[in-house]
Amino acid sequence: MLDRAFRNSLYNAEKESLLAHTYSMMGVAEPDGESLMISQGLSDPRFSTPASGLYAQLVRSEDQYIVWQSTSLSVSPVNSKIPFHEVDIGNRELLNIKINGTRYFISRFNTVWEIGDEDQQYQFVIIHSQKQLDLELKSYRRSLAVWLGGLALLLIFVQTAIIRWGLLPLNRLASDIGQLETGRIDKLDESYPQEIVPVTQSINLLLESEQKQQKRYKNTLADLAHSLKTPLSVIRSILESDQTHHHSQSQSTHSPGNEWKLSIDEQIDRMSSIVNHQLNRASAKSKAAFQSALPLQPMFARIGAALEKVYRDKHIRFQNKVAANARYPAEEGDLMEVFGNILENAFKYGNSEVCVTSEVVDKHLRIYIDDNGEGIPTDLHQDILLRGARVDTSLPGQGIGLSVAADIISTYDGGICIDQAPSGGARFIIDLPL
Repeated sequence: MLDRAFRNSLYNAEKESLLAHTYSMMGVAEPDGESLMISQGLSDPRFSTPASGLYAQLVRSEDQYIVWQSTSLSVSPVNSKIPFHEVDIGNRELLNIKINGTRYFISRFNTVWEIGDEDQQYQFVIIHSQKQLDLELKSYRRSLAVWLGGLALLLIFVQTAIIRWGLLPLNRLASDIGQLETGRIDKLDESYPQEIVPVTQSINLLLESEQKQQKRYKNTLADLAHSLKTPLSVIRSILESDQTHHHSQSQSTHSPGNEWKLSIDEQIDRMSSIVNHQLNRASAKSKAAFQSALPLQPMFARIGAALEKVYRDKHIRFQNKVAANARYPAEEGDLMEVFGNILENAFKYGNSEVCVTSEVVDKHLRIYIDDNGEGIPTDLHQDILLRGARVDTSLPGQGIGLSVAADIISTYDGGICIDQAPSGGARFIIDLPL
């Protein structure tokens, strides 16, 4: 583009120069007898210098007769090789032709002169060699190539420096990831450029998820032990009962052995179900997308009915005030585990009443499980949710049920806290995002 602009500029300047020479030539032209003649020399000395490269002719258009030509053209090798072209009166023609290997501009201007009571047409012809113009163009192109080449090299150097500087954070990220692999750091820091921060945050989230996953697998073994303790105790009790009453059972008219065998089978099935559920929960990473929403009121009704039978000696009155339209998208096993553990604690430590209510606050489902027992001291509200922590050691238990519930709730980005119920007992508040 620069070369084209410079070349066009040179050509335009050449056209203007040739037109100026044409006007100068017309200014010194005068009629002489029956013809038009150039009465005096032209102002530019090159017209008087042989083979200078700037030539002039006065041609009679009617018969293409050269009436006059400059001294510079008389000894030039192009003298006899200048073509003639018809040009309309008052018009100008500019040709770019090559003669003897050299390019020339030829400017023709056709005019009408009144000589001897008749009009005659004459062409004013200016011929100029393009050698000097070509030299200027070549010199400009060399300078342009040098400067543009130097600029290109400079830009390549600058771009290389920018790329190396821009990749420094990625090199540091690669180094930090190597340190993560060797265990020298636990997570990536946040002192990265804004463009890389989403990557480091995603890596940190992945690391945190993996750490939670490992912890979940570790805790699952303890949870399995806690969950299987009850069915194992039942099996042991059945076996001991069978040994104690073996003699009386052998004399019975019916076979009670089938009954305890069925009980053992039932407990074994329950143990298998518990193992599968715990392993599935251990492999769950987060709240599943597109999980179907489960109605909560019937679930609490089933759990409450079962616990009322277990704790029938305490005559606990269970109130299920969960909204009929309360639903939550989660695995049914997870919800049964959470609500079952918390309700079992409420039945275990409540005096005569357990109440469950629900509400929706700021796109969060909140479930309140209240009992009218002695409550939990305020300073133990956080500790009671830790694994193995217990308030009352007089009753059997491992202190894992509430921590299991808290762990499951955390996988759904929810939370659990403890407060005082209106009846004076303990209130468990489960908060689940919708």
